[in-house]
Amino acid sequence: MPQMSDAPQVPRPISRRVIRRAWNEPSVRYWWLAAAVIVIASVYSLLAGTMQWWGESKLLRDGVAVTAVYYDVSEGAHLSRRPMPVLTPVQLEYEYQQTKYKVSGTPTSPEVRAKLSGEPFTLRINPNNPQEWTDLQEPPSLWGKLIGFWVLLLAALVSGAMAWFKHRGYVRLWVNGEVRDAKVMEAGNVAIAPRSTQLRCSASLGRYERPVTVYIPNSDRAPEPGEPICLIANDSGTHALAVSNYYP
Repeated sequence: MPQMSDAPQVPRPISRRVIRRAWNEPSVRYWWLAAAVIVIASVYSLLAGTMQWWGESKLLRDGVAVTAVYYDVSEGAHLSRRPMPVLTPVQLEYEYQQTKYKVSGTPTSPEVRAKLSGEPFTLRINPNNPQEWTDLQEPPSLWGKLIGFWVLLLAALVSGAMAWFKHRGYVRLWVNGEVRDAKVMEAGNVAIAPRSTQLRCSASLGRYERPVTVYIPNSDRAPEPGEPICLIANDSGTHALAVSNYYP
């Protein structure tokens, strides 16, 4: 394990190893993994919203108009002259080519939602699949269908910015932090860093001995409790890194 005398002098050079290991610090990895997951979710939301917009637009353009009524059957009966429930799907009933159809769904157009149960209104259905319908009266806004995508994209950008900010913090700590000899008090694995060994160390920071936490990849040998370890820490001792993780 490196000792204080083995650590490079300030300002320390930024090598590829430093950049790579900073990205693998658990607090950094949490944010870039979150960003990656949110990006995947945003792509799914983009595709789903676009497909829904395309399907509804196609129904309005090529669909067949039919007269329909709805009923709230949540209480097990066809109750007429009732306002449409806000969240509960209703049963839509209509006839096409002498065949009656009953489908469940939640109309979204204000004109249909203002109707009372049992009152007729117009639906457009897919003639090739009459159970596919839309209650919209005009083409939907693609922008409105993609609100979820934009929200997720913003969350991904925030998570990515947090990852970059924390990564730069570890790189700056490596470049300008103070070298401290410490002793390992505890070693173990934690859920937030499944591929690393968490080391709880006692380090001299100013006039006080303070516990600090660092992480060593499982691919590297981690010191056992009671063994010395060379750290680089900030002045307050809130952040530290193991020299062996970044150098040579």
